[in-house]
Amino acid sequence: MTHSNIWPTNEWALKHLNWAWILYPVLLYIPLLIIAIIFQPNDTLLIILACLYIGFHIYLSVWNLKHKGRRLWNLLYLIMPFGEIIFLCISNKEQLETKSNE
Repeated sequence: MTHSNIWPTNEWALKHLNWAWILYPVLLYIPLLIIAIIFQPNDTLLIILACLYIGFHIYLSVWNLKHKGRRLWNLLYLIMPFGEIIFLCISNKEQLETKSNE
């Protein structure tokens, strides 16, 4: 394998890389939204929470590419308009290799 044992390591996330890339930030967004609604933090705290959310999403993007066996240059797709869709269409090299070996 071309990746390290970085989090998340559960079987479901490794089998469903694109779903994990979408669902984990959504699951993080819900508590952040509840915190923002209930406590009504000041602007500084909102900026910190937004930076944490963006950083987590970038981390998951790197994790996703590593487990797909792709280079990190593919992160540049996220800058493009509709780049998220292109990012999700990147094929998994490891799954392609196991299918061709069978």
